[in-house]
Amino acid sequence: MSSEFVFRISPMDTAALMPQVSCALEAYNEQESRRKYPGTWRLVDRLRRVPKAPAEVRRKRRRRRTVLGLIDWLLGMYIFVPIVSAPDQLGHLLPCSIVAIFTGIIFLWRYQRILLAILSMLSAFFLCVLGYGAGARYGILLPIGIGEAVLGLACLLTCRKPRVTAYDRAAKELLTRRNYMQRLERAYFTITEQDLTLEVYDQPDQKYTVPLTQLTYLIETEDLMLPIYAESVTVLQKRDLITGTLPELREFLADRLVQTSL
Repeated sequence: MSSEFVFRISPMDTAALMPQVSCALEAYNEQESRRKYPGTWRLVDRLRRVPKAPAEVRRKRRRRRTVLGLIDWLLGMYIFVPIVSAPDQLGHLLPCSIVAIFTGIIFLWRYQRILLAILSMLSAFFLCVLGYGAGARYGILLPIGIGEAVLGLACLLTCRKPRVTAYDRAAKELLTRRNYMQRLERAYFTITEQDLTLEVYDQPDQKYTVPLTQLTYLIETEDLMLPIYAESVTVLQKRDLITGTLPELREFLADRLVQTSL
């Protein structure tokens, strides 16, 4: 088995690889937390044993609840206007209409907020026009229409955006710093039985070495290896390994290897 592993630093697609770096940093944080608080993590692992529904089951559940929410909302709105126009004859249906509308809003807010925004804006326009133009008979529809417009705006303003975590920000900062190494010619990261070395050949002042004993973890993702040592981390691409092999590296640092997946 090889006792020397050399990575040549090369350009990388930072946008594509940032999720992997973020995942790696999160894995490192979890490992450190496990080391400091083993009792808490034993409880967490026990709770995680509860099986989670497969992705396909969750997808079907989401679709089914979206359809049910849409049906509830449409039925509730369909009977609401006739109830307002003839409260004496249809007033007993008002609770059913309100429950159906609010049930639809709850489901659509959770699963299809954009669709709820569109429906709310359309119904707001219809209710406001009817309430404003039809006089006292439908006057109550005007404030309800305004409420629907507010709901539609709330949906648009709170639509889910890609969540940026602290790990994402740290990954971006780390990869931004790495861009400096990409501009260097013949930059290498070497792992041996004695030490870790980051150097630029033919430039003695561009060399950083620490004992291998300071290597805390080697985090592996789909395309990357991230050695964490002496409160530092270096992002290495698997394809840049020019001396040794990945299976040999995994075996060499098996006691410190942490594998992650998105």
